[in-house]
Amino acid sequence: MTFREIDNLRKQGRLEEAYRLARQALENAPEDLWLKRGMGWVLYDLIKRELREVHEEEEVEQLADTVNVNLRRVHRYFTEFRQLSLPLEDNVIRSQMLRLAVQAQKAGWKGFL
Repeated sequence: MTFREIDNLRKQGRLEEAYRLARQALENAPEDLWLKRGMGWVLYDLIKRELREVHEEEEVEQLADTVNVNLRRVHRYFTEFRQLSLPLEDNVIRSQMLRLAVQAQKAGWKGFL
């Protein structure tokens, strides 16, 4: 499995398949930076999908009773992303994940701090 194949699956919206294949590929090549990047973007899309009901401009008080977010799953995905240990130079995905972390915090996730 290559980065391109994982990324194509992700872009087609086949996130579970992309996630499964990225995990398998990383088991075989845990230091492959491009596989890590591919997995990072898959995790980003999985978290983004989970947080689709959370909008950046909403206040925390507005969200408490209105969103249905699986915070355990969100936490697991963020933990997996952190464990990828992507280089600091990968600032695009890092900034996007930071934006999602703020949204997740608004939904009640306590893992960011």
